Amino acid sequence: MKTNRSLSRRAFLSVGAQATVAVCYTATSLKARDNKTRSFVVEAGQVRGLAVNAQGQMAVAADNGISFYGPDGLLERQVVAGRPVWAVRFDAHGRLFAACRNQVARLNSDGTFGLLGAPLGGQTPALTSLAIADNGDLYVGDSGQRLVWRLDAAGKVLGRIQPSEGSFAAPRGFFPIAWRSGQLVVADPGRHQIQTYTPDGKLVAQWGERSRDLAGFTGCCNPVSLVTLADGTVVTAERGQPRVKAFSADGRFARELAGPEEFAASIAAAGADLQGLSGCQAGLFDMAASPDGQVVVLDRTTREVRVLG
Repeated sequence: MKTNRSLSRRAFLSVGAQATVAVCYTATSLKARDNKTRSFVVEAGQVRGLAVNAQGQMAVAADNGISFYGPDGLLERQVVAGRPVWAVRFDAHGRLFAACRNQVARLNSDGTFGLLGAPLGGQTPALTSLAIADNGDLYVGDSGQRLVWRLDAAGKVLGRIQPSEGSFAAPRGFFPIAWRSGQLVVADPGRHQIQTYTPDGKLVAQWGERSRDLAGFTGCCNPVSLVTLADGTVVTAERGQPRVKAFSADGRFARELAGPEEFAASIAAAGADLQGLSGCQAGLFDMAASPDGQVVVLDRTTREVRVLG
C-alpha cells in the first residue's frame, strides 16, 4: 500500500482557498526586552507550533502555513500548507515534519508537503505535538484520542503509547511530548506529571505533582509545554499564572526562567479564540531549544516569539 502521497503547492493552495483566506504576515527583528530576553511578534491570525533547527532557524506554524525566521528573527520565507498546522519539528537531518489535525506531513526540498501514511485517530483526532527519535521514528501526541502514536519515517503506524490508566489526561488543545536520550518524555497535564517511556511504550519514570509551590504544577492542567535540553534538563511552561521553569533530568526543581510578571500581555489577552482548541486561561505556549541551549518560547495568545537567556 502506498503510504506517502505528495500534495503539490497548487493542490494545497486550492484547499486553503476553500477553507480560509490566507493571512499575510511578517516579523520584526529580534529586539532586546531586557538583559535576558529577546523577542519578535508574528503578524498572523493564529500561531500554534514552534521548532528550531541546528542553525538556529525558527519554523512557526501560523494560520494555514509555516513561516521560517532566521536566528535574528527576520522572516526568510513562507510555505502555504492549505490547512492548519498544529506542531512542527526538525529531524537530525534538518527536514521539517508537521502535524495537522489528523495526519503528519513532511516538507520536501521542492517546497511541497508530502502527507505521510493514512489519517490517524478515527472521528476525534487532534494531533497537537511531535517528537522525533534518533532513528527517525515519529511520535505524535493525539490530544483527541489522548494517546501517543508511534510512526516510522514514512508514516506507517508502529504502535500506540498509553498509560496504565488507559489514556493520558490531556486537554484537546495541547499535549506536550519530547525526545531525550533514547526515551520519550510525555507531559500528562491533567495529572500534573512528567512521564518517561521507552521507545515501545514502557513507563520507566514519572514525577511531578499538583502544588502551588514552584516545584509543582498548579491549575487544572499543567504543564502546557515542555522541551528537553542537551544536558538532560527538562523545561516546562504553565498556563493560568504563566511560568517557564527548569528541572533536572530526574525531576528536581532547578529554577524559574520566567514568571507571570513577564507574561502580563498574555494574561491580559486571555480568552482569545484558537479554533476551539484553546485553554480557558492565559499561557498557551510552545517551546523549542536553540543550538546554544537557550529556550525559545512561542506565546500562542500574543503571537510573540521570545528567546530566554
